[in-house]
Order: sequence, then structure tokens, then C-alpha cells
Amino acid sequence: MRRKNHEVCIATAHQMISQNLAKFLRRLPIILMEDVWPHPELDYVVWLMAAVTKGWHVSKKDVDHLLQIVWEACDQSKG
Repeated sequence: MRRKNHEVCIATAHQMISQNLAKFLRRLPIILMEDVWPHPELDYVVWLMAAVTKGWHVSKKDVDHLLQIVWEACDQSKG
């Protein structure tokens, strides 16, 4: 994300979501806080992380929303 390469970030995020959603959701908040910026919907990502560990099944809308957050984070620098 720091390199602002949208295509690589989205492709990587999509692959990680497909392979291990829980791992992706554990890593995304850390990346947003340490490497980019605290996204306004960080609370949504953390809530989804907790919900998935308790058996919540994500919808396509949830996945699309996560990918949108990744896309937006690629546009930002750590401030």
C-alpha cells in the first residue's frame, strides 16, 4: 500500500481473502495503522475481524467493502 500500486494491492487482498479471510482481517488493521493511515472505517474492519472469528459468514458486499477500503488506503500517505 505504501507504494500506491492499486492493482497489486487489490489482487493480493482478493487472494488473501479467498485463502484465509481471518488472517487477512487480522493483518489489515495493522497495515492501516502502521503503514498507511487510520481509515475512517477501521472500526468496521475490526468488527468484521471479531465477527468472523465467531462464525460470521461474510457476504459479497462485505468483501467488496473490504476491497474498497484497500483501494482507498492505496491513495493515502501516512500523515
